[in-house]
Amino acid sequence: MDGSDKLRTSFDVDPDRYERARPTYPAELFDAIFERLPTAGTTHVLEVGPGTGQATRALAERAGRLSAVEPGARFAERLARNYPTVEVHHGDFETVDLEPHSFDAVVAATSYHWITGEDRIARPHELLRPGGWLATIDMVQVGDPVDRGYFERVQPIYASFGDHSHNWSPPMRGAIDPKLATEARDSSVFDDVTVIEVDWNQTYSSAQYRDLVMTYSGTLVMEPDKQQDLVDQLVAVIDDEYDGVLVRPLVAVLTLASAC
Repeated sequence: MDGSDKLRTSFDVDPDRYERARPTYPAELFDAIFERLPTAGTTHVLEVGPGTGQATRALAERAGRLSAVEPGARFAERLARNYPTVEVHHGDFETVDLEPHSFDAVVAATSYHWITGEDRIARPHELLRPGGWLATIDMVQVGDPVDRGYFERVQPIYASFGDHSHNWSPPMRGAIDPKLATEARDSSVFDDVTVIEVDWNQTYSSAQYRDLVMTYSGTLVMEPDKQQDLVDQLVAVIDDEYDGVLVRPLVAVLTLASAC
């Protein structure tokens, strides 16, 4: 298993924490997807990498039929238990056995960055009906004074653990350019590419932020003692310098592309 595979499969360790800590998504993004699909209740949607179901409820409420592909065994079990009407496939999106051209939409929320290479375009096109939609949602952290400088403040902590991303330069609201939008525009098999941004700031107590950081792949693959030390330091800054409360400035970004 190479490094990227280890990161991709790291989340499955603690479904309870993941379900508790990870945010859901704005309803208007799902409305934007389904207004492009056939009559409500008749659509067949495939969700890619649903985790424990942060987007699944909104999709299941709108779709006539919902299938899901989840690579984590514990996550797939949790998803099937929480959403018994969803057809859950345990496997990888790139290789799981699904009927070609049988879906009205392929939807991925905070998971499509794990799909690489030609599968990002070729695989959904293989599965979508003509005129079907590929829809991805990304949670993008942006630069915003609402965080009171916390994220810049903690970059030296990350650097001390060997994460050299301390040149903190997040995108700004309204200036986010999703990779998939460019890929779809440059392809010959998708058109009508649209990007929609919705502000989606999240507020955390220090304990809640500890939970969240412990669901990140980069944290999960650390050695346990280093993992604990990193998270302790990040949380201590919130308690000692930010009154125990952190606002994480986020934009939920929906990228839509129609299959030719």
